[in-house]
Parts: sequence; C-alpha cells; structure tokens
Amino acid sequence: MSVARAASLESLELFSIPINKKALILGAGVAGMTAALTISKQGFEVVLIEKKNEPGGLAKRIEYDFEGKQPKKFVEELINKIGKDPNITLLTNSELTHIAGFVGNFKSKIKRRIKDGEFEQIDIEHGVLIVATGGEEYQGTDYGYGANNKILSQLEFEHKLVEKEINPEQLEKVVMIQCVGSRTEEHPYCSRVCCGEAIKNALKLKEINPGIEIVILYKDIMTYGFLEQYYTKARDMGIVFLRYDDNNKPEVLPEMNDKVRVKTIDLSLRREFLIDCDLLLLSRGIIPSPSNEELFKILRVSLIEQGFYEEAHPKLRPVDFASEGFFLCGLAHTPRHIGEAVAQAQAAASRATVILSQKELLAGGEVSVVDQDKCVACLNCVRICPYQVPFINENGVAQIEVTNCYGCGICVGVCPVL
Repeated sequence: MSVARAASLESLELFSIPINKKALILGAGVAGMTAALTISKQGFEVVLIEKKNEPGGLAKRIEYDFEGKQPKKFVEELINKIGKDPNITLLTNSELTHIAGFVGNFKSKIKRRIKDGEFEQIDIEHGVLIVATGGEEYQGTDYGYGANNKILSQLEFEHKLVEKEINPEQLEKVVMIQCVGSRTEEHPYCSRVCCGEAIKNALKLKEINPGIEIVILYKDIMTYGFLEQYYTKARDMGIVFLRYDDNNKPEVLPEMNDKVRVKTIDLSLRREFLIDCDLLLLSRGIIPSPSNEELFKILRVSLIEQGFYEEAHPKLRPVDFASEGFFLCGLAHTPRHIGEAVAQAQAAASRATVILSQKELLAGGEVSVVDQDKCVACLNCVRICPYQVPFINENGVAQIEVTNCYGCGICVGVCPVL
C-alpha cells in the first residue's frame, strides 16, 4: 500500500521570491550606526531611523575610558561617517508605526516629526530589519538624587569633571553607591557597566588628587571582561570597598557641616559606619528603552521578563529574532560595554547581508495555509504560534505568510474548523 501511495505523491511546490536589497535599522546609537556602516560597506542601501533629534545614544555621555580614550569622540566619528556615506539615509525624529510583509520583502511606515505638532508618513520597502533601539540610564530618586547638588550620577560627575565644573583637588572624601536601579525587585539583572564606571572614575580622582579618600559601597563587584586588573589597582591605591546587601542598604542622612552624610553597614566587619563626604556618586543601571513596550507589538517579537528583546537562541542564533529577517544588537538586547555592542552590531549586519546578498529566496514546501472562506477568526492560531506568524488581515480573517511559516503544524491542531 505504501508503494502504491508513493506513486501518487506530488512534490512540494517551491517558488522564488525576489529580494529587496535595502536594510532598515531602528536606532542610531553606537550599535545602530555600526550595523549601518557594516551593511553599507557591502554595497547595500540602509535607512537608519532615530526617535530622538540627533544620533549617538547613551554613549555620547561617556567622556573617557580606562585607557584614556574618548568614547564621545568615537561616537562623533561614527556620526560623521554616517553623514558622508551615500548608501545611508538617516531619519531623525522618526519611529516605526507599522510593518508588513515577509523576509526579503517588508513594507514599513515611518512617522517623522517635521516640527511641533506636524508629522509626515514615509513608506519604506526593505529586505531586512535590525533593532538597535538601545537602553536608558535609570532615572529614580534613590538616595536623595535630585534633592542635593552634591549627589550626582557617575555620568553627570565625569561630564562636570571634564568641563572643569568640579575640582578634585578641593575634594577630601567621595562615596560611591553601586547597583542603583539594578539588582532590585523592579530590575533584578546586573547592568554590567556600573562597577567599571565607578572604578574608572575613582581611579581618575586618585590620579588627579592622590590624597582623596574614596569609599565604594557595593553588593558585588562585577568587573566584566578584562577590567579585573583595574579593580586590583583601585584596591592597591587605597580605595576602600564596603559591602552591603538588600537588608542593609546605605542611607543618606541630613547634611552635617555642608557634607553629605551616609550611613552604612559593612557586612565583612559587621560594623556601622557614618561617612561625611563632599560628593555622593550613584552608579545607576541601564533599563530598557520605553519604546520596547510598543515596538515589540508592532514587530510581533518577544521580550524577556526584564523588558529587553529576546533572541531566537542564545547560542545558535544570538543576534536573530525568531521571525526571519529580523535581527537585534546593542543595549536593545541586554546591557553591555561599547566594545560588545560594536561586535554584536557587526554580527547582526553580517547575518542581514546573508539575506541581502542573495538574488532570490525559495519559499513554500510543507507550510500551513488558511482557507479564508472557512476561517472564523477565533485567534487560536494567532495565540499559539511560537513564531508569531499568523495574523488577522484587513478582511478580518487569519493569514499566514508562506515565507515566514516553519511548518510545525501547531496551528492546524487547534483550528476548530478542521
């Protein structure tokens, strides 16, 4: 019987689809601009959109690193390269409002603010999309931030230091508090960059004023990558590290003699300390971009519990979304250092050019197809698909793009019509 059945089988139909050779990138921070330049070098057009009125992202606020380099200048160089590249179109004050289509042939609508209260809609056709919407610095009022001009964030401090608004030679004692806005109930993850930022600024202060006393209050020191050597150097230079936990958090008390008074308990010594300091610096964590909550619905992709975008697979497809043709990089994925963001952006761009470099895509095979005359729009297939492929079209019935379907058959099992 099987042999007889095989004689009547027909081969699965495959058909070719031309590919639009243009890329759309959301976010013009370090990751977004790096991805755009990488794709442009391969000879493909790129449309780079930025929600704010200028590119650069969070990295524009970083004045120096451990080696004395200036990330701010690196960002400015990227912006200049973007402006001179004929393959790249930069749209500021812009955001994605709608996307349709499938890998190799997407159609997006961009809303661009011309001036206050006036917008224009731009339609863009493209073959791939990279999400590089970045992240933001935590903006809470923890430890009296905003109520006292002697309580600053690390980024604010280094800006004032470079602009000579703060003279380290006039400071006697500085306290830094780690994990502000990170490793909490609201944001339970480590932001990766905060400990390095604090140690970097502490070493800078010691370099200018060797006699200054610096106390860093921490939960755990996380010097990712090759930064452990700077932690060792900080200890050798006399910078004091006192450990606290969530049950014994530091407290900021009313000022005493024009000093910021900090009360803390060192878990190692089991002793309480009162520290009067000239400056209190807060190492504030990185939080997801607020735009993620709306954008993930438009793109029909997944967010992890903390609000960052989720990759298809952390080992096998670390810069891909589950949806074909969508990629991610930078702080939109998770908090990371600039070097890591650049490497991930180049990886995402390389994955995107794999698609753009092809002449056509083959689609079809064993995939699900909706009989729209019988569909009752129960939404079962829309809810259960692990790849978020089915959607309700303008006719009010389910539709599955053949090129996006993985052929798993889960939707067939829940369809009430079958």
